[in-house]
Amino acid sequence: MNGGVGMHIEDRTRVEDVLRGEIARIAATSSVPVEIEVRTGDVEVAARVLDVFLRACESLISASTRAGATRIGIRAWDAEGWLIARFVDGERGSVQGAAGGMRMALVDRDLGAVGGRSSLSSDPAMGTSVIVQVPVVMQVVGVAGS
Repeated sequence: MNGGVGMHIEDRTRVEDVLRGEIARIAATSSVPVEIEVRTGDVEVAARVLDVFLRACESLISASTRAGATRIGIRAWDAEGWLIARFVDGERGSVQGAAGGMRMALVDRDLGAVGGRSSLSSDPAMGTSVIVQVPVVMQVVGVAGS
């Protein structure tokens, strides 16, 4: 896998089982605290799509750290056929600077290649918020034990 995301997954995998551990592993490389919440339900995402999603997480954590954030929040969930993550740096950090802007362009390119998308908002008083979305393969309904 590219981008330092070091997990092995099959063609399809259930995301909640993997995301918490992988995002925590990526966050552990950050020099600032990263608060993580993952509630994806019972969905499946193609391996390539999940890899792009995790590389986006890694890039955004890195960009926020380099931009001067002192804390980062990541929340991941599923809704209406999408796997979504929201990154908030909570203060002055911003991925809109030159290096962050280039990183976002690469994230957008990778997301677009798998049918994903991103949006960014930045407010000097509130910090920067980035939302990334990738399509899910299927939403499993009525599985015993879930």
